[in-house]
Amino acid sequence: DLYALGVLLWECVLGRELFEGADVPSILTAQLTQPIEPLAALHPSVPAELDALVLRLLAPKRDDRPSKASEVRDTLRRMALTRQLERVS
Repeated sequence: DLYALGVLLWECVLGRELFEGADVPSILTAQLTQPIEPLAALHPSVPAELDALVLRLLAPKRDDRPSKASEVRDTLRRMALTRQLERVS
């Protein structure tokens, strides 16, 4: 599920849990009530495109999230290729 991918990406980039809680009910409550803090606000070196993608993946409304995994894959590939090209030039 693309929402779960957003959670994993957010946590991998920052190295901490997105929703903290002592038990499942408190984690679910946080998930439903707390706004998602943008990656770039917590780690300024995060590329804007990655930040935007993760925020879209974590959108509360399903219709606001990417509709296809291939769209996410293509965006991540484009970002990786861009970074490779920047390193070469």
